[in-house]
Amino acid sequence: IQKNGPKVLIVEDSATQAVRLQYILEKHDYRVTTAKNGVEALTFMKDRVPDLIITDIIMPEMDGYELCRRIKDDPSSREVPVMLLTSLSDPSDVIKGLQCGADNFITKPYKEEFLVSRIRSILINREMRKTASTTLGLEIYFGGQKYTITSDRIQIVDLLFSSFENAVEKNQDLENAIRELKNTQEELAKAKEAAENANRAKSLFLANMSHDIRTPMNLSLIHI
Repeated sequence: IQKNGPKVLIVEDSATQAVRLQYILEKHDYRVTTAKNGVEALTFMKDRVPDLIITDIIMPEMDGYELCRRIKDDPSSREVPVMLLTSLSDPSDVIKGLQCGADNFITKPYKEEFLVSRIRSILINREMRKTASTTLGLEIYFGGQKYTITSDRIQIVDLLFSSFENAVEKNQDLENAIRELKNTQEELAKAKEAAENANRAKSLFLANMSHDIRTPMNLSLIHI
């Protein structure tokens, strides 16, 4: 079936991850192309410019930050939104994303609904951004290092809001996991109590049986 949705370029060195992401997006009518690394992605973009680029960060030959930087430095692709796929293990990931001009990021593992919703928001913001250009140069210090941020103000807001949204999503997952753990603990406590009650009942039954068996024997000995 011919897709007619926005064109998305996936840059991912893991074939498994790339296929999964492609399957999800094509299911929602996106036209998807994949590249195994940043070098292959840049070669592809010489002839065709996608509507959105989703790239992993840790890749051979060229990481996602450098790929994003080159995309944003090229006038022919500067306006293409770039989403970074990251585990967000360190706050500096956000700053590096701002430095290279990334528009958004999403953490792994991600939920399909969350990913699709985020992509829709990015593409809508892209259309809105065409009517406003607010370039900002900003120097910040973080972790003992100096960083220069030249991203568009709207990009900065988008990226920071996406980091907050990711934090909310992960926090919700954590709360759900804690709730499930609590329910499991309660079920285990009930099962333990039931087992203890069963053991007590078994012990009482065996004690009564032993008493009943001994009593006739004692009476027989008395008669003898």
